[in-house]
Amino acid sequence: MLFGSMEIGLGVALAISFAKIIIQSLLAQVEGLGWLQGTNIFCSVRQYPVACWTQAVQVIRIDTSFLYFINATFIKERIMEWVRAEVDTSNQKVRERVHSVFLDMSNVVNIDTSELVGLEEIHKELASLGIQMKWLLPVQDGRQFRR
Repeated sequence: MLFGSMEIGLGVALAISFAKIIIQSLLAQVEGLGWLQGTNIFCSVRQYPVACWTQAVQVIRIDTSFLYFINATFIKERIMEWVRAEVDTSNQKVRERVHSVFLDMSNVVNIDTSELVGLEEIHKELASLGIQMKWLLPVQDGRQFRR
């Protein structure tokens, strides 16, 4: 036996599972979505290189189920990195390049108040740059809500 007994093995497996969940909650994935030409589908640019990154509209997906105070700052920084990266590569002003940012939060199940405050801060920061921010949230009956 690798761990000496079944109880020790189960304890190690349980500890590893909890550690994985905590790390995934802390370091939520934030990725850009691109448009598949000829369709109404937006998908991960990293996963589908043929997806077209739109110039004036950025669609960003938050790939975590829980938005809590633990990952609020991390998510805010990652979203602003996406916007700044587009501005840096364009060598133009933000207002000329990016007009809107859509946050796809369809994977999000729970949001606490600190993350709502973080989203409002992102909204204010983007508004000060002349960029609109919208987010897409799931609703219980399966339809989606746009704000």
